Amino acid sequence: MNRYFKNIFFAFLILFAFSRSYAQVKDKLFHSIGTSYGTNYIQSPINPTTRQTDSIYFSGIPVSYQDTFPFQQFLLGGLTFVYQLRYNLYEKTNDLALSISISPSFCIGKVFANESSSNEDVWGLLNIPILIHGEIGAGSTYMSSSEMGGFFALGIEYNQLPVFNFSEPKKQSGSHSLFITKWIQPSLKFGIRYWNKNDRLRELTLKLGYGANKYNLQYQAKSTKELFNSLLFGYGVGGDDAVFKCRSIRLTYNIILNY
Repeated sequence: MNRYFKNIFFAFLILFAFSRSYAQVKDKLFHSIGTSYGTNYIQSPINPTTRQTDSIYFSGIPVSYQDTFPFQQFLLGGLTFVYQLRYNLYEKTNDLALSISISPSFCIGKVFANESSSNEDVWGLLNIPILIHGEIGAGSTYMSSSEMGGFFALGIEYNQLPVFNFSEPKKQSGSHSLFITKWIQPSLKFGIRYWNKNDRLRELTLKLGYGANKYNLQYQAKSTKELFNSLLFGYGVGGDDAVFKCRSIRLTYNIILNY
């Protein structure tokens, strides 16, 4: 019985501390939910994998050889649900602030693979950006009286692609997946805020993510132009065909909940 009351007491202390902390920061906390339908695109980092190919016969003798293939996954479209929590770190004026945000999202969509591979029945994308914002105008603070506003944000994002795998996973050497399914990359986001006809604050945002593949970082360029092309666009793996770098883009419509 004593242990039972101790648990209640500690739970009450935690709840009390949280309520006190929330009361102190709630004037700088902003909550929003958003959706993106058909405007979400992401491609994973490339995993160059060397594997045995089919045998070729020379003078009646079977000869097998190895080749390198760029394993990569893609998701286009789908239905995405987003929640964003933003906290103002510094408010210079009623219409100017510096803030930090975290906005986890989940996309319901089919994941596809490039021509070198097949990932069959896999679905879903988990995306979690952590960004530093420069805020201006409407929605930047609770004291703002502007009709419109906006922001620009920089940071990093965590991606998991896919989230669900309903097929037998492809294996390399019996233990390692041929696809890179979890990674972190730089991210930026910008958007505009406005008041709709019902006097509710709304937000339209565009988020971009971009990262250099490990292969491109190790590529021995012969010239500055070749190095630039490798880092920006990707380079052939085991051949002359170009391969794409990991990147993401999403257009989102948000509803500001507590404004």
